[in-house]
Amino acid sequence: MDFVIKQWVSSRSVAGLSVPQLVIHNTMLKNIRLKSSLIWVEFNKFVLKIMLVQMVEIVNLSTYILLGIIVIVSILGFRDRDFMEKHLFYPYAVKHYGEYYRFLTHAFLHLDVMHLAFNGITLYSFGQVLETYLTAKYGLNLGEGVFWIFVITSMLASSMISFVRHKDNVGYKSLGFSGVTSAIVFGTILLAPDMKLLLMFIPVPIPAWLFGLIYLAFEIYADRNKKTNIAHDAHIAGAIYGIIFIFLTNIEEVMANFRMLIG
Repeated sequence: MDFVIKQWVSSRSVAGLSVPQLVIHNTMLKNIRLKSSLIWVEFNKFVLKIMLVQMVEIVNLSTYILLGIIVIVSILGFRDRDFMEKHLFYPYAVKHYGEYYRFLTHAFLHLDVMHLAFNGITLYSFGQVLETYLTAKYGLNLGEGVFWIFVITSMLASSMISFVRHKDNVGYKSLGFSGVTSAIVFGTILLAPDMKLLLMFIPVPIPAWLFGLIYLAFEIYADRNKKTNIAHDAHIAGAIYGIIFIFLTNIEEVMANFRMLIG
């Protein structure tokens, strides 16, 4: 489970066109190959803005593909419980039967429609932001590659605490994309700590860095006082991994954001 992002209120518009991503600075535009856009800069700025919006939509293709895979695999799991059982995360089977594929496959499965909706909304909201930033920084092809590397390694990293805790527990099983969405959320927060988020049950927007602190504190508390079957340790592991990955690959940007926050 994840906190549901009801609306990303930090979205901005370009000439009336909604672009729910990070603002791409002029210095970063050089990393995106808008081959024909420069022709239109002086001729028609509105045309250029339309082209930028179209490019952003292309850049977000991986988020949409990932979301589509999650929906399809989850539906297969809803309809076939044997399929779900074979691919969910089962640390005991990983250790004793060598079923290491479960580190990856469990992330695409969900217990029910609500579980899928929570993770899907979070991925849609934050995945686009992170993907846009990475493709702007590294270029389209390399940026998409970094995005997929981040997602896949997050599946592994977010499962490690659960694996260590339950590798000999025959009764423990888990599933869901929550660990990965946690990594994506916290990676995005490091890159845009001052963006405003409007959360369900909270009537006013709050800065992303504050949301991150509240979220992580809640997950640690809930993990230590288990009252549900939610894998809070996966959320914590995902958050930590997202912070480490983005910090190590974007040290200058993260430090600049930190200096900005402390004034």
